[in-house]
Amino acid sequence: MYRMEKYFWWNEAQKKLADEVAEFSDSFIASTIEDIEKTKRFPWEYMEEMGKRGDGYMRDYPVERHFRDSKLIEIGAGANEILKHLVWKQWLKRHRSLRKSMRKKPVTESRIRGADAKKAVLELLAEFYKVHPALYTECDEILENLEITRENLNECLTALEADKLVALYRKRGAIQLAKATYDGLRIAKPQEFYLKFPDFVDKEREVF
Repeated sequence: MYRMEKYFWWNEAQKKLADEVAEFSDSFIASTIEDIEKTKRFPWEYMEEMGKRGDGYMRDYPVERHFRDSKLIEIGAGANEILKHLVWKQWLKRHRSLRKSMRKKPVTESRIRGADAKKAVLELLAEFYKVHPALYTECDEILENLEITRENLNECLTALEADKLVALYRKRGAIQLAKATYDGLRIAKPQEFYLKFPDFVDKEREVF
């Protein structure tokens, strides 16, 4: 009986939604995705309830039409995966805009250059590696932590890449992400620096 009540509630909500004009926004797309998922799920549940008394897939009831149309609604409203990707792109756009507004302004003149700059960049990448071993680091994040201009940072990263101490990701020729290689990590910090133990481990008694 509970499933049947949910189905009738969903059916009325569908009629109401069809009469409303909604603004095309990410919140509307998200609600559309949720509504499409319910469109597929509720007819299934209702048919199971009807099937308990032998009236499952029968043309005598409107649930049969909803069951057939559920897949068409998913395609007609826009494939769910495409809608989810669109919501993600809009969220990512706002997220990047927010991060950009919160970042410190880059310096106009570098205070470290040459070998000192390369060493500082490599050590910073090693610290990022300790926190997130599998991830690259954004150049903007490096600029936030080091008083160095983007031009000098690009020179340092290019030189470190030539020495096979960092791996870079470029987009349209511009360096976007950087990550220290294993050779770079060995040069930047001693091996003990990268060891990380849970709080419950007694390092004096455990043997590694």
